[in-house]
Amino acid sequence: MINYLTKQNLCFKNLKNLLHHKIGVERVFFKYTKSITQMKKAIITNSVKFEIEQGLLVSLFSLENEPYKKITIAKYKGSATEPSQFFSDLPEFAFVGRSNVGKSSLINSIVNMKKLARTSSTPGRTKMVNYFLINDSFYFVDLPGYGYASGASKSHKNLWSSLIEKYLLESKQLKLVFLLVDIRHKPSELDLLMQKFLYINNIPTKIIATKSDKIAKSKIANYTLNIAKSLSVGIEDIILFSIFNDKGKEEIFKIIDNLLS
Repeated sequence: MINYLTKQNLCFKNLKNLLHHKIGVERVFFKYTKSITQMKKAIITNSVKFEIEQGLLVSLFSLENEPYKKITIAKYKGSATEPSQFFSDLPEFAFVGRSNVGKSSLINSIVNMKKLARTSSTPGRTKMVNYFLINDSFYFVDLPGYGYASGASKSHKNLWSSLIEKYLLESKQLKLVFLLVDIRHKPSELDLLMQKFLYINNIPTKIIATKSDKIAKSKIANYTLNIAKSLSVGIEDIILFSIFNDKGKEEIFKIIDNLLS
């Protein structure tokens, strides 16, 4: 027997069977604040979130018009040092930028894991194309920085730059490149060259300005404007990001959700 705990007496055809087969529990308690029409539509389209506690369904609500569902699974799947090793089975979202811009820290922040992507106090330690499987449905791809670690040999530098270029041109599942720049500094010549490369090759790109927590709030607008002018984009085209207060995470989720839908 299904019991309903709600302010309204919600009861409509097939709800009992749907919940029983999807959740596999006999007793269902749920709280729902939206209209019955919205509830029905959510169930029909399967855009419903379930929360289970001690074997009981304790809440049920629509995910309609919400941003990308939070990341529940994130794991390292492998690395590539040459094109033959590039993955091609799922959509990919790549992160590229100078070696000290905070790519790995950003990825770790987005997935709420401290050590998924390797971070280092020495810039430029990412030497491979690293793949992270997200929610078993797409990859985050951490590309080598195009500013290099001190002491790196010329052959290694050439390998990194060549690997980045080959990935961007040859990846079969690349949906979008997030180009990261440090909000505290004017985009470097390398940043401008990367942006131009992405534009010339018609690769979808979104700009992320990292380390927005490092400057005073009163100065953020001016710093953002400087970056926008340097990259010839609108202020609205730049995502401000901070690993300390989740600033920008919601915007990134929305972009990913739109490209996957």
